[in-house]
Amino acid sequence: MRPSVFPTEESRVAYALSLLSGRAGIWGTSEWERGSWSVLSFESFAEELLRVFGPAKSEQDSSII
Repeated sequence: MRPSVFPTEESRVAYALSLLSGRAGIWGTSEWERGSWSVLSFESFAEELLRVFGPAKSEQDSSII
């Protein structure tokens, strides 16, 4: 994200939230409203978003570990 347009972590997370819809939008809004650690920085928000909504690992993939 461009720092001149989104100068703070809060503005970066708020912008990303504005782009979400459906279950992800509900989740993100809930995280924001309760002041979750995941919305304190864009990096933590993006990581948690991927953890919650990213592709699930198949049982075969997890057995490799």
